[in-house]
Amino acid sequence: MEISTEDDKLRSLNFKGNSGGRYWWFQDKSYIPPIYSFLSPREWNVLREWYIATDEKNLAAETNVPMMSMLQGIIMGNNVSNVVQLGHFSGYSTLLIGFMLRAMHRTNSFVTIDIDESLCRFTQLWVDKAGLADYVRVEKGDSSESRLADLVLEHFGSKPRLIFVDSSHQYEHTLKELNLWFPHMQEGGLIVLHDTSTDAVSQDTTGKGGVKRALEEWMADKGNYNCININRNPGEYRDRVYLDGCGIGIIQK
Repeated sequence: MEISTEDDKLRSLNFKGNSGGRYWWFQDKSYIPPIYSFLSPREWNVLREWYIATDEKNLAAETNVPMMSMLQGIIMGNNVSNVVQLGHFSGYSTLLIGFMLRAMHRTNSFVTIDIDESLCRFTQLWVDKAGLADYVRVEKGDSSESRLADLVLEHFGSKPRLIFVDSSHQYEHTLKELNLWFPHMQEGGLIVLHDTSTDAVSQDTTGKGGVKRALEEWMADKGNYNCININRNPGEYRDRVYLDGCGIGIIQK
């Protein structure tokens, strides 16, 4: 599907009035966020078609503009390569991070992992459509498996600098991910976790406290590393600066 000059000019402004939870951020905004404005017309067209396809297939479960904007600031503002993503679902953040790394000329610098085979195939399809095969490697597997850490180290030839955790949202699984990946990270590297707030605890299907509990207990055990949990209890803030009530946690090694 070709994109018109007017569609390209408006980009995400066309999302105003769209129904569905995935479009909440766009309803009162009169500008195109940098995560979309930096894209080439062809890249935006791929992402626009991805939105259409995932709406039709009911695959709307991606992260949001605030979260991706934070990642863009970290990655593009600091020339970060060797990025690992734990949990990609239908590939929204995978495409955007891939576009960032291509703009930075960072080939073979991104590995994204998901346990669902059909979602890995779907994401690979869109990675190929976007022409990102030289930048993005899609791997199927449990992101707490040690073999995947070994695979990443071999693929990069060095340690990851950024790990983005947005996978099962379960307390025990998130603890396993932190314990596995943290030792393999470059000194000074960052782990960014989505869904670290009390509002996101319900996403833990085991009912054991989700990413929030895992992050808090892991940090209490480690003690000597920098960490921030933004919007930990989002209801405490009447007018949140960081809009995503699901929260974001950042750990620096």
